[in-house]
Amino acid sequence: MKKHFGFYKTNALFLLTLGLLAFIPLYPKLPLLDVRNTWVYIRLEDFVVLVVLFLWGISVMRRRNALETPLTIPILLFWAIGAVATIHGLLLIFASLGDVRGNVALFSFIRRIEYMSVFFVAYSAMRDKRFLSWIIVTLVVTVLAVTLYGIGQKYAGFPAFLTMNEEFAKGTPIRLSGMSRVSSTFAGHYDLAAYLVLVLPILTSMVFAVKNRIGQIVLGVSALLGFVVMMMTVSRISLVALVLAVSAVVFVQKRKFVLLSAFAIILGAFFIGLWRPSIVERYTSTVRQIDVLVSAKTGEAVGHSVNVSKKYFADKSVRQVY
Repeated sequence: MKKHFGFYKTNALFLLTLGLLAFIPLYPKLPLLDVRNTWVYIRLEDFVVLVVLFLWGISVMRRRNALETPLTIPILLFWAIGAVATIHGLLLIFASLGDVRGNVALFSFIRRIEYMSVFFVAYSAMRDKRFLSWIIVTLVVTVLAVTLYGIGQKYAGFPAFLTMNEEFAKGTPIRLSGMSRVSSTFAGHYDLAAYLVLVLPILTSMVFAVKNRIGQIVLGVSALLGFVVMMMTVSRISLVALVLAVSAVVFVQKRKFVLLSAFAIILGAFFIGLWRPSIVERYTSTVRQIDVLVSAKTGEAVGHSVNVSKKYFADKSVRQVY
């Protein structure tokens, strides 16, 4: 008992990192505190991250090299550029717009700092290679939960908690229609797609790295379910990014047969209509020529132009507007 307590005390930061790895994706994006004059809400995960960062800050005071990571300089540069852009907008742009409130931009910048700062926590917590197996198990369980919940949204009516507009952001559970894009436990389908782009290449790579047959099957099923849910998000750019990332992983692993088989399965799924017709239609509409009429005064689109024969106007009155 004393031995286990010593492990938990010594590796508390790592255990908190595992908790964040599962808690942030799985916990529904329910509002906790609202920000006046906006539909920005502070959620429970913000307080959880803040507590973990506070505990990490205490450890930083003890170890001065906690910020020495390969990404320290790029992250600090990103934050500096974001700070300059935010201050510029608050002082010069938003000040001249009466109906625009700059606190939304400020909260958006703070949230970027919040999420990216978790990297330093995880980097500091990984002090032993044996921890890697814990991370893999947590990641697989989390991905399975996210994908199964997304499939449940599509076919079993599981509720979604979205933040895509002011009404949705209030935390009201929404049952998605048959044509809606799956968001799973995330605030929107693009958030879910971005998460899958990050984790599915890792799971695909681990399929080749793990020697245990059962482990390979579990990882493979998790990655396959993740790809199915990715298709349900109907996020075109995320799918392209995922295919490129997984292809790079398979190529590096020198599994050319697997790479060709994956491409054959994906192309076959599109051609035989295995996925929803709306998905195929959305992807085919990515490259399509459309003639649009644009107002010369406002620059806004006012309609589509269609070429017709002269006979079309035989029984019609044409009005000219000057």
